[in-house]
Amino acid sequence: MHRLVPAALILLAAGTAHAGVFGGFSADDSRYLRSPDQICTPVVAGARTGAPVCTKAPAADVAKAGFRKPPVQAGPRAAFTATARGRDLHLAPAGGGSPIEWQSMDPIIAVDAVYVSQGGKMVAVELRTRLGGHPSEDVVAFTVSDPAAARAAVSAAAKTAAAPARSAAAKKAIAAGNKELKRKHWAKARAAFAGAGDDPEALYGTAVAWIRQKKTADALAVLDELAASKHPEAPVWRVEARNDRAFRRLLADKHFRRAVGIDPDPSRPVSAYERLVGASGNWEQSGVSCDRPRINLLLKRRPQTFKLELRSVCHGQRDRASFSGSWQAQGRDRMTLTLPNSGGKDETVACQLAACTDGSGETCLTCGAGTDLEMTLELVRR
Repeated sequence: MHRLVPAALILLAAGTAHAGVFGGFSADDSRYLRSPDQICTPVVAGARTGAPVCTKAPAADVAKAGFRKPPVQAGPRAAFTATARGRDLHLAPAGGGSPIEWQSMDPIIAVDAVYVSQGGKMVAVELRTRLGGHPSEDVVAFTVSDPAAARAAVSAAAKTAAAPARSAAAKKAIAAGNKELKRKHWAKARAAFAGAGDDPEALYGTAVAWIRQKKTADALAVLDELAASKHPEAPVWRVEARNDRAFRRLLADKHFRRAVGIDPDPSRPVSAYERLVGASGNWEQSGVSCDRPRINLLLKRRPQTFKLELRSVCHGQRDRASFSGSWQAQGRDRMTLTLPNSGGKDETVACQLAACTDGSGETCLTCGAGTDLEMTLELVRR
């Protein structure tokens, strides 16, 4: 089974807790903390081998250093992205600067998180290695050759990391509009949704109200607004429109198909969310006896949860395992799977959409690239 089931999922099934060992960067941006009491100096950028120097320190010294743990770098605007294969760790900075290449003494089985210090002078990687045949948690930090660029990337990511928060008035308007939709009070629903302005859910609800009144032109005009919206949640409601029975009679309409993204619109890049669940949300890896498990990943839209099933066959023995959690799309081609871990920090698996390497022209979803949990799945179309 170790060859057939991704390693991180084996750890979860066994109940292994992952709490993380990174304790933050010092206030003077020169050291970092390996929790709970080891103060470390980073590896100098450009040094392809070697280890950080860590010293056990009393609690008073730890407190005096003012260690602070920043947010995890994730998504398409991350200041650094990290991948690992074997003992090699690759850290790529945003903007195409010089990458950091480093070799661990032990095999790296997973990269869990990346952090950048407030001053941009250090980047730290939480990872797991295989030490003496057993998983071992560690954190390694490196100096950054271009701190100004790192600070700028961190700042840009912070500004675009989350969808704009809804005002109390918008929340009230959307709740009222949805209530009127259930009552089939179409005109009242439109009036209520108007109080939420250009919120994507409000635009979607308004289009539903118009189409229920058989006002196709008005519905399409609102869907055009939704298509043009730059709001991070707009892709969610474009996909909902594709699947709503209210619009079923428009599925062959070219205007509708372009507005909701069924047909490509050259003026609007397709988001990762639409690529992941716009067609079916069902992804599959074919199995190879005694070598690779058959994996099925079902992504549900609302709420954004998933179910992962693994089936393996080897010399007549059949094994099956299933896992569930939540997922989040990022940008045009990335996704993160989060598996809850009752014993500690949740497990996360990074995934990326890219053209399949078999020349088929199809899109493949690769998760856990460069680690023992790597899997490559293709979309199962309806």
